[in-house]
Amino acid sequence: FSLTEPQSGSDAATMYTRARINGDGTWTISGAKAWVSLAGEADIYLIVVKTSDAPGHKDMAMIAIPKDTKGLSFGPLYDTGSYNFLPLGEMYLGNVTVPEENVILPVGKGLQGALMAIDIARVSIASGCCGLMEAALDTALAYTANRKMFGRTALDLDGIQWMLGEVATDLEASRLLYRAAATALGTPEGAVMAAHAKRFVPDAAIKAVNTCTQAMGGMGLLKSYGLDRLSMLAHMLRIVDGTTEVSRVVIGRALKKRAADLPALPVPKGYGEA
Repeated sequence: FSLTEPQSGSDAATMYTRARINGDGTWTISGAKAWVSLAGEADIYLIVVKTSDAPGHKDMAMIAIPKDTKGLSFGPLYDTGSYNFLPLGEMYLGNVTVPEENVILPVGKGLQGALMAIDIARVSIASGCCGLMEAALDTALAYTANRKMFGRTALDLDGIQWMLGEVATDLEASRLLYRAAATALGTPEGAVMAAHAKRFVPDAAIKAVNTCTQAMGGMGLLKSYGLDRLSMLAHMLRIVDGTTEVSRVVIGRALKKRAADLPALPVPKGYGEA
């Protein structure tokens, strides 16, 4: 699935990848995509394209392109460090031609399908962040339960218990939120719930890893314990498939709609007046 382009991210309507229909019903696509999952590895790629130069998204479609299609190529994989288990890179489409049946979503439905896929990805990221938080917490617990200091273990100290207890609470709250968001997918509330999960859980994961590192002291900085990698991964998950700021925009728009349905409360005279 490919929506993002080298010069077009959250503002998908500005994408420059174009598809034109030919006289024989085939489609020819030209352009480029960025942050393509399984770049060069997947058998089929679903790409979102514009079919005209008109502004907006009403002319977008989604087209399936097999890996071996003439004119399709890939650049070097991104060096993402903590995210190297998933090949990510750029895709180049030089007059790629596919048959009509490869149009997965027709003109006018492309962005709608892409946004649904993004909502699923946002919930999946929140789920993954919960696993990340659990890994960090277990690492800190296993270490502090054996670290002797002041005649007892570090985990016997109230301060360490409070720190890791806060991580445990945030983990449980994050699990409830992403599961609620997963249940809401496909409903009118799905996009907003996915945004809530994407806004909250990665931030909670970053905080959790930082807290677990702090609880382990200097040893938490060592690569052998893996918390540094979890920290990098948490920061990356905060950005991909919609930044925290984009999620806030989605939530803010939903709040404006909610406010419009509420009875207006009086504002004292003079407030907001020059």
